[in-house]
Amino acid sequence: MRVNKKNFGRFFPKLNEHNTQVNIPSMLILSCNIIETLRLRKTLAYAIEQRQALEGLYVAQNRHMRKEGGTSFTEPFKFGGSLTAQSESWVSFVEDGPASDLRYGCLAINEFDPKLRSSLNFSDPECFKALILPLGLEELRAITAYELMSL
Repeated sequence: MRVNKKNFGRFFPKLNEHNTQVNIPSMLILSCNIIETLRLRKTLAYAIEQRQALEGLYVAQNRHMRKEGGTSFTEPFKFGGSLTAQSESWVSFVEDGPASDLRYGCLAINEFDPKLRSSLNFSDPECFKALILPLGLEELRAITAYELMSL
């Protein structure tokens, strides 16, 4: 039997439902996301630079006042119910993106959830493609907002 417009729903019933349609972003949305990604990159770079200057000032004041103190963003919060703990063959391409092996020790997001920075490599084409999609842009917004909040 051949598939035509009359019997299309019989062979592909899921395509008739509105909830299962794939929403592909338009070129206008992707262009706006590129501009927003570059703006957030600049904001993130300024926030990191400002945080390093403030951290240097804090360490110098502690040294001057002869007090102990330090900053550390190395230990993340522990979230329960991870899917990766259930099966070793599970690979999450969202959480284990192309930049998950890079170590960003200076980012404040490491304190909250280091999986958010899985696509945070602006020089890698695959990471940049992931960043301009809506999910990647939301992750970049979260990273930037958390960095600004931790100043």
